[in-house]
Amino acid sequence: MASGHGSVYTTISDDSLTKMEAELSKFLSEDASKPLSYWVEVAVSEPERRTGAHHMKIYETFTVYLVETKSSAKSVDARETSSVPNFAAVNVWRRYTEFELLKDYLMVVYPYAVIPPLPEKRIQQVWQKMAIDNFDPDFIERRRTGLENFMRRTTQHCELSRDPVLLWFLEKQEGWKDAVNATGYHAKADSIMKRLSASYRVKNPDKRFEGIKNYSAELRACLLGILNSRSKVMEKLYALHKIHGNYGRVFSEWSMAEKELGDGLQAAGHFIDAYSNDIDGLVEEEELLMDQFREYFHYSDSLKQVCTKRDLLQYDVERLQDQLTSKRSQKDELLHSGSGNFSIRAMKSKLFGAESGPAKDEKVRVFEGQIVDLEGQLKVAREELDEFTEKALVEIEDFHSQKERDVKEMLINYAIMNIKLCKQDIAVWTNVKNCFTQM
Repeated sequence: MASGHGSVYTTISDDSLTKMEAELSKFLSEDASKPLSYWVEVAVSEPERRTGAHHMKIYETFTVYLVETKSSAKSVDARETSSVPNFAAVNVWRRYTEFELLKDYLMVVYPYAVIPPLPEKRIQQVWQKMAIDNFDPDFIERRRTGLENFMRRTTQHCELSRDPVLLWFLEKQEGWKDAVNATGYHAKADSIMKRLSASYRVKNPDKRFEGIKNYSAELRACLLGILNSRSKVMEKLYALHKIHGNYGRVFSEWSMAEKELGDGLQAAGHFIDAYSNDIDGLVEEEELLMDQFREYFHYSDSLKQVCTKRDLLQYDVERLQDQLTSKRSQKDELLHSGSGNFSIRAMKSKLFGAESGPAKDEKVRVFEGQIVDLEGQLKVAREELDEFTEKALVEIEDFHSQKERDVKEMLINYAIMNIKLCKQDIAVWTNVKNCFTQM
């Protein structure tokens, strides 16, 4: 299978390498076991709202994010100072659509890789508390966190992080999109109809990848159920806390009408007001945690895309095998057309006369040439399929290892967050009880 580097590195000359790219290329080539994240740290920060004209000269408002790349503290601590990449921190501004372009490029050039998903472009699974404006500061911050996570996972991947297009993304402010398009990656992209056709027409699908497809569907369904249930629970929990604000207001008003009970009622009202307002901080914390679940919800698409690409390669092998079988059958039929065996070609020979020796020999040579050509194509297609399968299985195994670590941590953090909420509630109601006791 064509490597992602095969068509891209040829577009880079030593003279065009910037200091950062030259430094990193040297270290990446010397130590293939370490990803880019060992040598650099990439942060996405300072979202900024801008207005500008696109290619149709129509003004639009959009958000850009500062992508900062600097030498990693890990590499400095682990090696002598003279043995780490030496370059000044590099800053570029990127729109969300440029992150999309990078992801699309990686999906095409590395089809066997489980490409990390991007955060949602638009707000989904909305509930009452959540803003529905894509320029809402809370949503922008969540998206910034998601984009930084995408860069973290990409630079931690040993193969993806070595692609020069990723280095261009981190360093080239101007002309980056033109440089990506110049790689010609679009020509490798498979059409939607072709992918759908291959998935339905493969005769002998690989059971391992069929199992992965089924798992991706189950993972998606389970995480969707968690997100939907969470949305309903949080909506009711938020409403429950907020409606307690009425207690605080009533207790404050009541305290003004009482002499002996007034101080206790007023103090209890303050504690209940705090109870009502504490939910806002929890909502923000919980939303960031749910974004981690959303990431794996979208990872299910990445798994499915790897399986679909393998279906395309499997379909190509089966198609070439069918064509080869057909050509061999036609050749054998031509060679035995006068042997007395029944065939359409033998029937035509009886009706219209047998072909002359030279004409028959020429047709046999044509078939033999076509057979040799198809055998060569089939060999290449099988090698490509085998290489893809081997790499994809390694990628999927790595994904499962990553997922098991992340999901375990996510579930523990979710439980801790709810325990913290319960402790806060107990503390509030304990204080309220003490106010009533001291009246």
